[in-house]
Amino acid sequence: MRFSIQIPAANGDRAWTEKVRRADDLGFYSVSVPDHLGPSHPQLAPLVALSTAAAVTSRLRLAPTVLDNDFRHPVMLAKEIATLDLLSDGRVDMGMGAGWLQEDYTKTGVATWDPPATRVSRLFESIAVLRVLFTGDSVSFSGDYYHLHDFQSCPKPVQNPLPLMIGGRGKRILGFAAREAQIINILSLIHI
Repeated sequence: MRFSIQIPAANGDRAWTEKVRRADDLGFYSVSVPDHLGPSHPQLAPLVALSTAAAVTSRLRLAPTVLDNDFRHPVMLAKEIATLDLLSDGRVDMGMGAGWLQEDYTKTGVATWDPPATRVSRLFESIAVLRVLFTGDSVSFSGDYYHLHDFQSCPKPVQNPLPLMIGGRGKRILGFAAREAQIINILSLIHI
């Protein structure tokens, strides 16, 4: 069994680097940063925070837990994740989810708050696009949500395949995660 620590926020660079160095020293498997925009969940931007963590640690894996698919087009995400994987010498676990916090959508206008089935379908298609982009080959793709024509993503990630973490709680997304992901993050909104 491996243990990850989620560190959503810090008051400045020194506090953040001290927290991730301590997690590395204590033997945690990975550090994760969630991906929310809403004011009720103040936190750092996950990919920027994890880039800083990569620079001050040598072993700790980097795991956005989990990126809301609707906030990033797969072409941009492929570039950002592959860059982080390259610059961290292959320490990224790519966490993806369909989005669950409604205020991230309604208070920001970044994306529309579509029904869960639509968000989940869009996530599945995005993952399919990401997988082919990570090969470094030229990609043409025409789906319900994403369209690419003869596009080659650069850089390629160090890891092949890049470990995929799926976050969710519904039967459909957890079934997909069981078949397709290396890591599953089960969302529970039950407060104990």
